[in-house]
Amino acid sequence: SPVGVRMEISGSGMYEIDPRGRRIEVVQRPVDERQFEESLLGPPLILALALQDVWCLHASAVRYRESCLVFLGDSGRGKSTLAAYLAGQAGCSLVSDDILPIESYAGQVRAYANFPQLKLPVDGVGERQDGPIQVCGFFLLEETPQVAMVEVEKGMAATTLIHNTVAARAFNQELLADHLDFCIQAAMNVPIYR
Repeated sequence: SPVGVRMEISGSGMYEIDPRGRRIEVVQRPVDERQFEESLLGPPLILALALQDVWCLHASAVRYRESCLVFLGDSGRGKSTLAAYLAGQAGCSLVSDDILPIESYAGQVRAYANFPQLKLPVDGVGERQDGPIQVCGFFLLEETPQVAMVEVEKGMAATTLIHNTVAARAFNQELLADHLDFCIQAAMNVPIYR
């Protein structure tokens, strides 16, 4: 509505998000502290970011030099394992292990580090990284009989980003249109490999 969105998460609280995504108000808080943290950092925060044109991917990512490598794929494909391995190599650091906020800015796709990662302990996130990091490639991890890296066709690349967006079911028609536009632009500007 013009005054915002009221989001109720069954058994996990109720939240109001203002129309521009700048404020989340807790209307009803769950009793369990961990459940409250998980619900607040989930759909309410992801929707608030989407209202600000920042989209969250289910992805793991590392920073290599001044660029971000983003790993996409279904659960169990090795995103976290690959990111953890690379983060232990010289010149790499962990950016994300589960949820990665990204945006388009001046023809670039940028990722934000330090998003709360519920899968990692606070001391497991790695060094503090301030500011956005330019994404230089998306890598869709799939199970194949042999190791290979092939660039995804531009038409399928946007679909790959759509498929790996978190909480898109919470988007209204306007946000869905904005998200589609973002995915098309991101796929045109950043290569996606399978």
